[in-house]
Amino acid sequence: MLSANDIFGRRNEWKKQVKGISRFLRNYIDQVKNLLMFIAATRSCNWKLHLASMEELLPYFHAHDQYNYSQSGPLYVADMMELQITDAETWKLLDEGNLAITKHKVPFTAIDLDHGIEQLHKKMKIKGGFIGITGNESMLQKYFIIAPTLCNIVQEFKDYARIETRQPSSLHRELTGSNSSKLISNAANFVTIITRQGNPFLKDDTFNLVTFVVVPENVCSNIEECDKLGREALEKFVSDRMIDKSINFGDAQKKNKWSYFKDAGATVQR
Repeated sequence: MLSANDIFGRRNEWKKQVKGISRFLRNYIDQVKNLLMFIAATRSCNWKLHLASMEELLPYFHAHDQYNYSQSGPLYVADMMELQITDAETWKLLDEGNLAITKHKVPFTAIDLDHGIEQLHKKMKIKGGFIGITGNESMLQKYFIIAPTLCNIVQEFKDYARIETRQPSSLHRELTGSNSSKLISNAANFVTIITRQGNPFLKDDTFNLVTFVVVPENVCSNIEECDKLGREALEKFVSDRMIDKSINFGDAQKKNKWSYFKDAGATVQR
């Protein structure tokens, strides 16, 4: 029986050898994995996993010209890691799981702070929402003093009158009802498509998975090396703006303009 080290070793060796659509799919799987790890960090209130997964996502921000994230992301990770030295108390607080909001005992359901604030706003909103009051400072202050109190009164009345009869589930919602059935159905459909159209991991050309059109060579190289290009751009950004400081950190960034599948059908002038 193969050990875990043998399995991962073979996977890494395979990743070095594949090309074409197989290489794109390998990179795509890694990108989705990093996104899932980032979500898992919030859901489980894992501070170290949050920073590690965020760092793994940084190259993709540069690869796809996501300027806001590509500029603020490296600075955010660097500042948060520095808390271990500059503010050990805050680091300990976050490391104990205080980076997200947990509302009930169902595991893996914590939400980030922005999400929690939006849910609170939803409870506080009256008919018409915040329309017309954001420009009036005194009205805005009155609203944020009165609205939470009214919200609590209404909730207490509902609890007393048993108006809301829905009982919280002990299981994660994705493990129950239609969510679980949909997951199984999607997996079955995926297997059917792979069986009908052939395993893309066994093909060397880079082609559109829907139309099967083979992409031009210049586009193909960008698609296959997306993660590598993004990492190189990230390293240059950090070197120029955070280490050497040869470029002002806030200066505008130039587009990398790498071509991907969306550009495969575009007319190119030579």
